[in-house]
Amino acid sequence: MTNQDIKFTVIIPTRERADTLKWALKTCVNQDYDNLEIIVSDNFSQDNTREIVESYQDKRIKYINTGKRISMSSNWEFALSHVTGDYVNVIGDDDGMMPGAFTKLNDIIKKLNAQAIFWDKSRFHYKWPSMTFPHVKNSLEVSFSDSEIEKIYTQEILDKLQTSDSGYATIFTMYSGTTSYELVKKISSYTGQFVNSMVPDIYSGVVIACEIDFYYYSGTPYSIQGTSSHSNGASSLGNDNFNPTPYINFLQENNIPFHRNLEFAPSLPLIIAECILQAKDHLPSAKNLNVDLVELISLTMKSAQYLPSNKWQDCVNAVNKISEINNLKDDVATRAILKYPNQPFNSESKPIFGINPFSRTGIFNCAEYGVSNIYEASILLDHILQLEKNGYFSGKKQYMDRMYAFIERINLKLKRLYRESSLFRGNI
Repeated sequence: MTNQDIKFTVIIPTRERADTLKWALKTCVNQDYDNLEIIVSDNFSQDNTREIVESYQDKRIKYINTGKRISMSSNWEFALSHVTGDYVNVIGDDDGMMPGAFTKLNDIIKKLNAQAIFWDKSRFHYKWPSMTFPHVKNSLEVSFSDSEIEKIYTQEILDKLQTSDSGYATIFTMYSGTTSYELVKKISSYTGQFVNSMVPDIYSGVVIACEIDFYYYSGTPYSIQGTSSHSNGASSLGNDNFNPTPYINFLQENNIPFHRNLEFAPSLPLIIAECILQAKDHLPSAKNLNVDLVELISLTMKSAQYLPSNKWQDCVNAVNKISEINNLKDDVATRAILKYPNQPFNSESKPIFGINPFSRTGIFNCAEYGVSNIYEASILLDHILQLEKNGYFSGKKQYMDRMYAFIERINLKLKRLYRESSLFRGNI
C-alpha cells in the first residue's frame, strides 16, 4: 500500500426514500475526505430523489439510475459496476457514515495493509421518528466495546455459520465494512456478477470470508445503523407497528430465486444458510461449505418463537417444506415446532433511558438533544463515544462521581453545623 490516500467508494442503493436519503447522504457529504466517491444508485424512484441528490452540488457524488424497477440485489450489482474507488462499502438510505470515517479508515488500512475491515454497526442503532413503536422512536441504542482492532480468521467464522448463526455478529458484510474493490472484482469474475443471492448484504459477507484468510474488526464504528418506516428488515417482522410495503416489494421484485434446497421465511439462520448454499454453488473457494439441515430447522424455529404469529407460521411452513424437499425424517420439523412455540414479543415494553455502566450499554432519548435524523444521530453518537473513551460512562467513574458528591454533601453539612454551633457563634 502506498502513502497516497486510498480512494473510497460508498454506495447508497435507494428507492423512493428521499426523506431519509437526504440525511444519509449528508453524513457522506460532510466527510473530511476528498478522495471519496459517493454513488447514489436510484432504483427508478418516482419521488424527488434526484432533486435531493443534486441539491448537494458535491463533485464527489455520482448519481446513477437503473431506468426501470429492479430487485435489491440487481441494484447492488448495478452500483458495483460503476465503482472507481480502491475500497467500497454500502450503506442503507436510512443509515449513515460516522464523522471522519474515511480519514480514520485510510490510516488503518494503510497501516495494516488490510483487504477488509468491518465494525458491528448494529451496536449503534438509531430508530427514526417515523418508527411507529411509540416507546422507541427517535432513540439511539449503544453498546460499547473494548476492542480497537482485532484480527478475525474467516475459517472460524465460516465454521460457526455452518452450524449456527453465532458467527453473524463477527461476519464482514458490505453494510458494515469496507473491502478492496479488487476482491469484489475477483469474486465477480467466477460467474460474471458479485451478488448471487436475494439477500446481498449477508451474501457479501459469506463470499468475502471464503476468499480471504482473515479480516480486521474494529470496536469503533464507522457507520451507524438506522431503522425507519422504510426498512426492509423491520418490515419483514410482520408486526402491525411496521409498514409491510417494503417487505412486500422486496419479495415481489426479487429476481434471484431462494436456494432450491430451502424455502424462504423471515429467519436470520435460514437466510444465512441460503447465502452459504448460494456461495457453494457459485464460488470455487466455497465448495466445501455445507449446512446441517436438521440443525437449521431447529435454529429457524428458535429464532421465530418471538415473532408475530403470522411470521411464526411462515417459518413453520418453511421448515415443513425444507424437510419435504430434502427427504428428512417426518418428525424433524415437528419436534422443532413443538420445542419453540410462538411467544410474540411485547412491543409495548418501555425502554429505560440512560447508561448501564455494568453492561456497558445505553439508550438515549434523541428528542432531548434536538436530534431527529441519522445525520444528527451520528454527531450525537460521536460525542457519546468520546465521553465513553474518556471514562465518563464506566462503573468506576460513576461510583467515584457519586462518592465525591457524597463527600461534598458531608463537607457542606459539617460546615453548616459548625457555623451554627454555639462555639462558632461565641467567636463572632
